[in-house]
Amino acid sequence: MKELDSSQPRAAAGSATPDGAGAEDLENRDRKRPSARAEAREGAKLAGSTRHDPTVEADYWRANYAQRPYAAGRTYDELEPAYRYGWESRGSHPARRWAEAESDLRTGWVGARGDSRLGWNEARGAVEDAWTRVDMLLISRSFDPEEDRYWRQTYASRPYALGRTYDDLRPAYQYGCEAAAAHPDRDWNEAQGDLEKGWSRTTGGRAGMRWHEVKDAVRDAWERLRAKLSREPAHASSHR
Repeated sequence: MKELDSSQPRAAAGSATPDGAGAEDLENRDRKRPSARAEAREGAKLAGSTRHDPTVEADYWRANYAQRPYAAGRTYDELEPAYRYGWESRGSHPARRWAEAESDLRTGWVGARGDSRLGWNEARGAVEDAWTRVDMLLISRSFDPEEDRYWRQTYASRPYALGRTYDDLRPAYQYGCEAAAAHPDRDWNEAQGDLEKGWSRTTGGRAGMRWHEVKDAVRDAWERLRAKLSREPAHASSHR
């Protein structure tokens, strides 16, 4: 599984990205252009996820653009069309990774750049940065207060909860939500091997629980978020 880059704001404290990589601030990644590793692709289906405020995004990049390597010798106003294209395109391609969408984005830049004089090679870094930042906002919102409240109220009815508190299982629910948000094109059977590795490397160590102890809780959260994304009623998991 590919590793996820991150940007401000960070994913929820104490969580891991679904492949086990810890979140880092975008501007602190050795000032390198973010690679095409962003995998959060739920887009418009995640309730409220596409409601990123263009003003907030513009303010963020205006304050931080100068740290990016592609910004050398350029003003924010020169790069603004590329940033805007990146955050807007993320919502236009809700089920695609950056690597999958880049060819179309390159073609679309010709019409989207307006009066910008930047060619694709000059704009690409800013477009990808803005795309990646929205990706991480989507993931960080997947385990929202509604999900936290739902699992706090219902976890005790699950057979795997016997002898455990909600705080014991909360990292597993959060991990499952974030994994489902990050990989909407993968089914559970396909993804669980990678999720186990991610859990074992990071979250599991902090939570003090092995994969076999939390797998069902992770899957419950995965399936509930999948149902939420597809706007279908959540069904009881067949593994229980």
